[in-house]
Amino acid sequence: MLTMFEKAVLFFIDKIPGIGEVKLRKGLFLIDSLYYALHKKSLTGISYIKEKQGPVPNNKAHKELISVLSKPYVMHKYRKYYINKELFDEDLQFNESDEKLLMSVVNYISDKSGNELSKLTHDDIYNNTPMRSKMPLSKVVEFRINEEEDTKEPSNIRELFEPMKDGLLQDANFLHSIRG
Repeated sequence: MLTMFEKAVLFFIDKIPGIGEVKLRKGLFLIDSLYYALHKKSLTGISYIKEKQGPVPNNKAHKELISVLSKPYVMHKYRKYYINKELFDEDLQFNESDEKLLMSVVNYISDKSGNELSKLTHDDIYNNTPMRSKMPLSKVVEFRINEEEDTKEPSNIRELFEPMKDGLLQDANFLHSIRG
């Protein structure tokens, strides 16, 4: 049985064939930040630290990431990752609200470059965190679902929430599932 971290990594690889490791790490950080804003905990259960290239999984989680990327059903070509569907028989099922949140991040990052995503992850929280220190998910996304405009919401996160505000956050079933 896969851990939530493994499922999230494989979900990104499955939904964005050819994803690179940088985009994958940024996607994981974004999903955990958003999930934390909604549930006060990380979806994957991992921690992130500040590095030059941005927030990255801590050493233990990085080893887990390398382990997942080394699975026989994960193929790579030119540092891009794909799932070999003929070898892959793992269950990537999430509950409905978690899958919607994951898909919102997939849709957001799929057509963005690493530099574009860096603008989102290299913010004030990143700049004010000492190098190699834990990145506090609690401060990354200050977002309240019930308010139209949240002045505490960092401006560089606003763009990610726009599709959610227009889509997911207007969906009564999704709102009910994350509130209750």
